[in-house]
Amino acid sequence: MCPYVGSKQNFLILIPCSKRKISPAQANYQSSVSNVQPSSDIPAINELREELLELVKATPELANREENKNGILNQSSRSVKAIDLYDGNFLRRVRDSLMSSECKDHVLIISALYGLVKLDEYLKLYDLEIKDELESTDKGKNKVYKFWKKSSLNDILYKYIESNNISTVWSLLPINYHNVFEELWNDHSGDIRCFHILIPNGGNATNYKRADWLNSFLKNGCISKDDAVEVSKGCGRVFYR
Repeated sequence: MCPYVGSKQNFLILIPCSKRKISPAQANYQSSVSNVQPSSDIPAINELREELLELVKATPELANREENKNGILNQSSRSVKAIDLYDGNFLRRVRDSLMSSECKDHVLIISALYGLVKLDEYLKLYDLEIKDELESTDKGKNKVYKFWKKSSLNDILYKYIESNNISTVWSLLPINYHNVFEELWNDHSGDIRCFHILIPNGGNATNYKRADWLNSFLKNGCISKDDAVEVSKGCGRVFYR
């Protein structure tokens, strides 16, 4: 039996969003498209999304991006299920596994605009990256990653972890997204175990290799005996080659 700490009922997988997205007109399944406005059942998330949206509106460079004008800033635009909206190499490669897996309820997408996102949540098209600058008089919120850190997205995630009795978190996030939750990993390392999946020298193939790791994990419910696991205070690291 390959090594894995925990059971399929008490882990959470954090996966990244992607820059490439599809519009409602491009969606492969019309069942993935809806007039429903984006709304989360995770406490405090909707209020933060609204605050960030106002900052996007106030930032000309962001407000003038086509995807934003056609999506989040267009009241009549339609929404697409998150699992279908994001169309980068990683999501393309894991989409079928996620939707057919009994573990799909234990996955959250981390989005620069929407924060914590469930796979079946409806979202509008947007163009925003974690490194983007915001027009804000609060220097603690003048970049997207600063906004989420100052808004304590890590505390919201911790409460989600607590309420769902999660003991192990697997992060497949790029460093700039993963570090938004740095305080969570450091402050609660005794309560939960976190492992960050890293791809040494992955280069352009990094997203494909992350996807291969996740597909294997979802299939087997464990990590490979060939993975190099480094456990440390805060978030441990799993090196996948």
